[in-house]
Amino acid sequence: MMSSYFSVLSLLLLVLVCSCNGDSFQNPKDDVHELLKLRSSICYASEKAGVPSALLAGIISRESGAGRMLNENGYGQHGYGVMQIAEKHGADTTFGPFSREHILQGAQILHDLMHAVHEKHPDGMMDQKFRGGILAYRVGVENIRLPDLIHSDMPEQQYANDVLRRTSFFEQQGFGKKECTNIKHDDL
Repeated sequence: MMSSYFSVLSLLLLVLVCSCNGDSFQNPKDDVHELLKLRSSICYASEKAGVPSALLAGIISRESGAGRMLNENGYGQHGYGVMQIAEKHGADTTFGPFSREHILQGAQILHDLMHAVHEKHPDGMMDQKFRGGILAYRVGVENIRLPDLIHSDMPEQQYANDVLRRTSFFEQQGFGKKECTNIKHDDL
């Protein structure tokens, strides 16, 4: 059941982006150059964790400006590294803030949070659970209440909308499944 859930994530991205409020979308074009440097690691983490690569690029862009908003120690406003992994999620700072291992850790956390939202709200609509999983990356599963939170104009909801718009943009910038399939990965 969960494998089919994650296999439709890419399809949901297109549908969900159309219903996002444009006010929350900030131009992600400034992040493309830095994200392309991380593309191999993003694609690797996507494959291993079962999360769309464009979604990972969208989160990295939203959370850390593709690393541009990190301090010299790899910390940003919400956590560690380009994925901004919070201490509550067990940020492993032995990995570099731009490393493949760090991105894989963030991708696995996102996968697990999406799964947890799916389990917590089995009767929720797929698009609600998908948005809830993205939002859980920022606010935690315990704060996800479907459908109320997902259909609100709360700042937290704007986070999910912004990530989805960035995801759509990065899908067109070389972070789609097709592009990732062509990248060779060495195992960790």
